[in-house]
Amino acid sequence: MCYTWRVGLLLPAPPTLGGRTYPSAYMQLFSPLVSLSIQAPTRFPAATHSAQTLLSPVLNWFFRPLLLLGVLLFTTVQAAQLRICYEDIDQPPWTYLDGQGVTLDLLRKVANELGEEFQFFIKPWKRCLGEVKLGIVDAVVGAVELPERRVYSEYPKDANGKTNPSASLWHDDFNIFVLEQSTVEWDGQQFHQLNGQIAAQAGYSSVTWLKDQGLPVTSESKSAEEVLRLINIGVAEAGVIQGAEAVKLVQTDLRFKGKIRVLARPYRSEPLYFIVSKLSYAKAPARFDAIWQSIARQRQSPEYRAAETKARKAFLRP
Repeated sequence: MCYTWRVGLLLPAPPTLGGRTYPSAYMQLFSPLVSLSIQAPTRFPAATHSAQTLLSPVLNWFFRPLLLLGVLLFTTVQAAQLRICYEDIDQPPWTYLDGQGVTLDLLRKVANELGEEFQFFIKPWKRCLGEVKLGIVDAVVGAVELPERRVYSEYPKDANGKTNPSASLWHDDFNIFVLEQSTVEWDGQQFHQLNGQIAAQAGYSSVTWLKDQGLPVTSESKSAEEVLRLINIGVAEAGVIQGAEAVKLVQTDLRFKGKIRVLARPYRSEPLYFIVSKLSYAKAPARFDAIWQSIARQRQSPEYRAAETKARKAFLRP
């Protein structure tokens, strides 16, 4: 299915000058892509009556076309859309394929605050990362910091030039799942009584961490459900899965309930960021710095914190 969804697109009345109305060029062609656009309101300056009355008939004849041209240009010239990619599976309660989610709501507020327009592309996770590397998209939603990602992307920085967690989009646990009768343990540093493979989602940071520890990893699964299925049928002895979805699945899904459990201590707990292509950042560093600053402000607001808490509880509710 292909569609374009615009959120918060406010089209004010066309500007009026000298008693005549001049419509602005708002028409845009639908893109043959699955995309979401978030556009902040566009504001137009009003031509004042006093300025018009001061012009003589001759000056009116000369300047009025120029003034009209300036108004029309102002209404149509906007900063280029930012192309943003997020994963094509739900990450509750942060991002959903239907455009809902705490993080997408947060980015709507950022767009409105800064007068930005965000166009979202929903794609497989590894493709999102590949396209931000090449500059095909400007940014990716929800990426953990990894050395290999720093080669091609920028993260928000604090005053000391270090990655700034307060400007992250959200914070998530990477939980460990095993069969109910399993004796596998995790002490926060290493696994004990692990004899088989660990399943993780393709392209996720957990794959890198597990391989860095020298552990056997199978990483062909795309979703949390697929990782749990591999544990259930014995292909993997354990699984490391990001987020709350898998926790809810083992509590409520009859395929996994009573068969798979989550270990008490998560494998990792990490902030996830709005990362920006180095190619895009080099063209407009102040623009992206402003977006990260806005993300930090929005996340610290009481309104956002209440919305996040409510969304978390609502998702995990049986």
